Amino acid sequence: MNSNAQTFDCNQIITSKVDKITGELSKNSSSYPFKGSYALIPAPASYVRVIKDGDTTTYISLIVFGSTLNVGEHGATLLLANGVKIERPDAKIDYNSDTYGWRYSAFFALEKEEIELLKNNDVEMIRLYIYDADYSYPDESVKYAKVISKNNAMMRAYMKEAIICITQ
Repeated sequence: MNSNAQTFDCNQIITSKVDKITGELSKNSSSYPFKGSYALIPAPASYVRVIKDGDTTTYISLIVFGSTLNVGEHGATLLLANGVKIERPDAKIDYNSDTYGWRYSAFFALEKEEIELLKNNDVEMIRLYIYDADYSYPDESVKYAKVISKNNAMMRAYMKEAIICITQ
């Protein structure tokens, strides 16, 4: 991570709530965790952890943006920096209009092994159906490489910190 990257305090990015009727504890990571000029940029991944009757389930919510509308599509993939993929070919892709075109999202439960992978590896790319969000580091010859690298470092750090915080 570079020196310009934002740092995250678990107490500021995770909220907890107990359902008064069911006794279910839910922990949520912030969808808008960034500060300053990045405050209106949504996190590409956020997490929900639900604990009820001793059972714990952790979910991930992913978003990417696309320029064309696709309805009724499926398929979510996270490519980690170590080359491992977390894939959900049957994950339903939801859509919503957005300032940037179309906002695509997916929501699914994570397995324990996948949680450990996310805690120990950066997310390099998210694909929802055909739309990609690439958080790899560009070659220095790429125009705006420093800006892209700063943004990608911030996104990668948040995705890792949030899963670590929510599982504590």
